[in-house]
Amino acid sequence: MRRIGLLSVLAATALAAPLAASAKGPDRARVCGADRCATVQGFAARALLDWGGQAGFEILPTPRRVPFYRVTLYDRGHPVWRLVFAPSIRRVRITQLDVYPYEAIAPYWRALPPAGNAAFGRVTRGLRPFPAPSSWR
Repeated sequence: MRRIGLLSVLAATALAAPLAASAKGPDRARVCGADRCATVQGFAARALLDWGGQAGFEILPTPRRVPFYRVTLYDRGHPVWRLVFAPSIRRVRITQLDVYPYEAIAPYWRALPPAGNAAFGRVTRGLRPFPAPSSWR
């Protein structure tokens, strides 16, 4: 009888692990252009941070001003990241608002690898970008 109980626990754990893994990361994103905003959920939202195969983490200097989109990523209803996507220069400005175990982190710029650029391109399709700002604040 103990053996059946142990097997049941192991089976339940094995089945629950993929569900927990798939829930990791943002579950919703609000993507805004100059004319309107759109909401994406699930995999499309997580893909905005899962850039796969990055060679290394490099913070870049503030780029020239270009048209852009605003993206806010949410996890369980709470905003956790604010992003500025600049497609013409393939860069994203990241502001980390509240990601456990870290506190808020000031904005920084990163280059987007092809996978990241494609993910942002999919969620901004059909939106018109904001015009180039007078400054990146």
